[in-house]
Amino acid sequence: MHLHLPKPLHGWRAFVGEVGIIVIGVLIALGAEQVVEALHWKSETARLRESLHGEINSNQLNAAGRVMISGCIRQRIARLADELAQPGKAWRADSVPGDEDQRWSALPVAFRVPWEFYTSGHWQTALASGALVHMPEGERNGYSYAYRAVEDLASYSNEENRLAAHLQPLARDRQLDGVQRLAFEGDLAALDRLNVLLTVYSRKFLEGTRRGGIVPRPEDFEVAFDEARSEFGACATRLGSTSDALKSGSGASAPSKD
Repeated sequence: MHLHLPKPLHGWRAFVGEVGIIVIGVLIALGAEQVVEALHWKSETARLRESLHGEINSNQLNAAGRVMISGCIRQRIARLADELAQPGKAWRADSVPGDEDQRWSALPVAFRVPWEFYTSGHWQTALASGALVHMPEGERNGYSYAYRAVEDLASYSNEENRLAAHLQPLARDRQLDGVQRLAFEGDLAALDRLNVLLTVYSRKFLEGTRRGGIVPRPEDFEVAFDEARSEFGACATRLGSTSDALKSGSGASAPSKD
């Protein structure tokens, strides 16, 4: 028995040609789809990059502000520690001009500034969206490093605020026994350590992000410095080295109350 294969209507050569045209059309369509998708993610990553840079810039200014007022905080801690070491039970709070009638929130130089709010909302959105996988690996790693540093800074800042709340009783005149004074001195020692950590980590964050190509505008640092001087007086310093910022006797006077 012989099997007879059906012949294409226009011959095998025409049939193969038609199939080839279909295959080429499918490949072109797939290629075009990939091009469209690539252009889409290129646009998405560009927007993501812009938002991350803006958020990191904001955190850079926070970190810069911390370094600028680090000496102020150390001086204030040292002054409170000296006052707590004085003999007697009477505690005399500092008088403050204006609407506040007593000690300026115990450690105002640490906690009355707008620099202590570290944010990572855009980074969290990027992690959830999956857009990061379309960035080069080195760039992703750079952002990951930056936001791990932001997380550390936020953690230390939150702990600092928690300890500061323990000092609020010092904002009013009162009687303090020896046990209470020792407790406050312990809180001050912990705050001093946190100030050191925040200063060092802030400096490293600034240096690391700058090496990664995210550099704040110099005029923004100037604005931050002017605000620091206006708020805290001559103890606020420009960005220097980390060791300079940590020197207890940095040549700056106590915060002005004028």
